[in-house]
Amino acid sequence: MTAYNASSLTAAWMREQAEMAYGQGKVSEEDLSRILRTYKTGFYTPNFFIRVGLAILSFLAVSFSMGFLSLLFASGENGIGIMFIFTSLLTMLVLEIMIRNNKHYRSGVDDALILTAGSSLVGGILILANPGNTAICLLTCCVALAFSIRYAYEPAAVLSALSFLAFVYFVFTPLGSWATATAPFLLLVISLTIAIVAEKLKSSYTFRYYRRCFALVHIAMLLTAYGSGNYFVVRQLGESLMGIPSDPGTPFAYGWLFWTLSPRGPAPHTPVGADLPVLSSIVTCRNYDDGERHLAYYYWISLSPLATRA
Repeated sequence: MTAYNASSLTAAWMREQAEMAYGQGKVSEEDLSRILRTYKTGFYTPNFFIRVGLAILSFLAVSFSMGFLSLLFASGENGIGIMFIFTSLLTMLVLEIMIRNNKHYRSGVDDALILTAGSSLVGGILILANPGNTAICLLTCCVALAFSIRYAYEPAAVLSALSFLAFVYFVFTPLGSWATATAPFLLLVISLTIAIVAEKLKSSYTFRYYRRCFALVHIAMLLTAYGSGNYFVVRQLGESLMGIPSDPGTPFAYGWLFWTLSPRGPAPHTPVGADLPVLSSIVTCRNYDDGERHLAYYYWISLSPLATRA
């Protein structure tokens, strides 16, 4: 299913598991060396700086190629859309060759080609079809999901999950004012559901090739769930997305519940740390009136992880 060699991906997984076990003191240095000698990936994976340099060079090469193709296709808006789609197909062909023949794996070259191919495909379709927000989110979700499955690419997996949430939002909110008021809670529930599923799948041997994808999706969905129930986030985004007045003195539906959820949520279970709800509570308090401020301080002091450690 993935473009990369399955045996090489399994070897990379074994090496990662061995290094984790060594870090936890479960494997001796001699055993670790033996495992690393036994399981060789054969991938070309340079260090971070070379990876960044190769990615930049690859982006430049693609840009020059697109400039040349624009001379052939740039005959109006439709021509530009066709050029983007053609660029995407050509880039995917080059990407498959680089992976199969040159064994590139997170080398910077494949990173750049994956990003270029995906964005060009979506951009070309959008130029030709000119769809609405709902169709844009659905298209982005499908393309990102396909690229995450084919190339086990973590940013594509996260983008797929986020665009799915945006798709749900644009489908749900036109149903009425009640839908607009309850949309954050729906997004919170969906985000937590995806986070729970991703947490289970990232430890599954069957989906070992996608463990990093699930790990990043898990973190992203926990942060999204926290943002969906956070008073400050909902209030700030409400005016542009949900039509909720941004005036601090104007109440909005279920505001008291957002206050309750703001100091504590799933965010402490991410690498961001347990102090994110506290910082959010402080920012929220500084932006709203005194009555609301007192309530926020009460929850911050009584519920926040930082306060309980003090």
